[in-house]
Amino acid sequence: MTLDVHAHLYPHALTGHLARSGSESRLLADAMTAQSQEEPELSQLSTSRMDLYAEMKIGRQLLSVPTQAVLVSDKARAASNARAANEMLARACAEHPSIYGFWATLPLVDPDLSLREWDYAHEELKAVGVIMPTHILDKGMDSPTLEPIFKELEISGIPIFVHAGAPPYPCTPPGAADCGVLPALYLMVEIADALLRMITGGVFERHPAVRMMCSHLGGPLASLVGRLDRPGLLTHSDGSPLAQLPTEQLRHVFYDTSSATAATAAAAIANWGAQQLVLGTDFPFSPPDEIRRMLSSIASVGLSGPQMLGILQGNADERLFGHNPVPAPLQ
Repeated sequence: MTLDVHAHLYPHALTGHLARSGSESRLLADAMTAQSQEEPELSQLSTSRMDLYAEMKIGRQLLSVPTQAVLVSDKARAASNARAANEMLARACAEHPSIYGFWATLPLVDPDLSLREWDYAHEELKAVGVIMPTHILDKGMDSPTLEPIFKELEISGIPIFVHAGAPPYPCTPPGAADCGVLPALYLMVEIADALLRMITGGVFERHPAVRMMCSHLGGPLASLVGRLDRPGLLTHSDGSPLAQLPTEQLRHVFYDTSSATAATAAAAIANWGAQQLVLGTDFPFSPPDEIRRMLSSIASVGLSGPQMLGILQGNADERLFGHNPVPAPLQ
């Protein structure tokens, strides 16, 4: 049985909590409700979800709500939203504890509140790690606000899942229709932006043992390798050189396989190594047929048996999570 590190659940109770929490949260609730109406699987752990995963021999699934769905500028409300998200995901997972686990959402606008919520989510609710967006409201992933959080999670060996989110800037000219460009392109660009901001911000230099995973194979990064390592192109904010080449730092990151094709999987394997890939489906945003094609595409790349087993489970169990437990396989 394999482990899917990237799937979503937006409990109805969470959208209700956000709707009652005030202006910023109400807008987030409206967006989540609209998404759930388009995709009913998003708001429930249905038998059809479990049947689909049984067919694909995926025995365990880690759920999340994107952190940007609960982040607001008011720190107390952000903390309340994160607590609601974690408790509601934990409650859902408790119905099938051998199958489901979850990534904790933190009120990342405040490091003290974030670490307090992580202690609760990990110790009391058994969260497996932390999900982070590609921006903290209008701040990048190199924000000093995140430094104490990176430090604590590195020391504890807790994995961080960097999930694609909408950028805090317009993606289309004023008055122009989006036409699907935001989800098709800019969400993927956001993943690359987050990782490069952490590189230029020195996050990986200060925290070389941090366990970091990102969605969608890192967006376009694998196609940019020849450019990223150009001497002097990427620097620290003060203009000083990086301690390691960008691609060397990126080879310590884990990449989930959501939306992978044979070509993109091959590029990621060539640049980061098969040992850095972990199975992620992005269900239900990725429909069943797309997940089936993704699994077939990875199988067609020409990996050895151990490499394929690593992507399906071993890399996550043994390297990303290490000593930290994930839900036991379905018996």
